[in-house]
Amino acid sequence: RCNCGNTGCLEALASGTAIARAAVERIQCGEASTITRLVNSDLGRVTAETVQTAAISGDKLARDVIERAGRDLGIGITNLLHLFNPELVIIGGGVAMMGELILNPARKTVAERAMSGFIVPIVPSSLGDDAGLLGAVALVGESSGLA
Repeated sequence: RCNCGNTGCLEALASGTAIARAAVERIQCGEASTITRLVNSDLGRVTAETVQTAAISGDKLARDVIERAGRDLGIGITNLLHLFNPELVIIGGGVAMMGELILNPARKTVAERAMSGFIVPIVPSSLGDDAGLLGAVALVGESSGLA
């Protein structure tokens, strides 16, 4: 269930919060992971960054969780490609910080699911956490004639 109240939203499946939650759920079900050590057994401290750190060190659970989120992200991107036919997809926010760990499974899923002619580059945002703020400033500048 998503924070908005719906079920199956992309945010509930592929956001940083979703990645952390999925890792915690699997650990609570008895799966072993170095994530537990990274947070000194306090699973309330698990973040997407913790999962990423574990994945980089070779933790199977962490890699599986990120790969699953990447596949879900790829399904969402495929739907957007079919609706809007963009030339480029830019992934922003905290998930983009995972780089190829999450983007490769997303790209693979898009390649498997998208109709021919709908494969486009999928890249991380170069604006980092400031993307939303910079976009808002640009929009205000554009609407006021400053851009």
